[in-house]
Amino acid sequence: LLVHNRRRGGHSDWTTPGGVIEAGEVTLDGLAREVVEESGIVVHDWSPIVYSVEASAPGMGWQMRVETYRAVTWSGEIEINDPDGIVVDASFAPEQHSRARLAGSAQWVSEPLGEWLSEPWNDHRPYRYAIAGADRTALDVVRLGPSGTARSRQERRAARPTLPRGCGRSCTSIWMPSTPLSKYYLIQLWPESR
Repeated sequence: LLVHNRRRGGHSDWTTPGGVIEAGEVTLDGLAREVVEESGIVVHDWSPIVYSVEASAPGMGWQMRVETYRAVTWSGEIEINDPDGIVVDASFAPEQHSRARLAGSAQWVSEPLGEWLSEPWNDHRPYRYAIAGADRTALDVVRLGPSGTARSRQERRAARPTLPRGCGRSCTSIWMPSTPLSKYYLIQLWPESR
């Protein structure tokens, strides 16, 4: 499940719907609330964390942490009722279409999700990024290895096992965007789990 966002400054992107988890709110309850607000989908049950993303952009004055969950059961139909007025469209899309839509998203959004779409896993996998620059259109993004060292895209590809692609899989996701220095959350939905 991806949403089309109209951002300040006039740019737009496809991500997953979301918002900030409110103070005192249980994380998964807050995620379920945000999913309903921006997509109309009601999530009933969640998996444990599938992956996390940490990114630091000191030049833009923010850092973030993403926690990724898979929605085990859910119901409802898409209905956009975004209280922030950012989400302008939402749809379930097969893997290939999701990848095309995510191509315009930030590397720390598209890369972990893209890898998960290629090879779904159930254990927790951490991702870390260092982001240099103050202009959103000209950032230098480096994925960090487990020890904090940079890894090239070629090194990351070589480290991944080669597995057959899923047949007819239509994984979708929900992104919980955030403001500087707050948390992001990502939730994955499987359309056939309804």
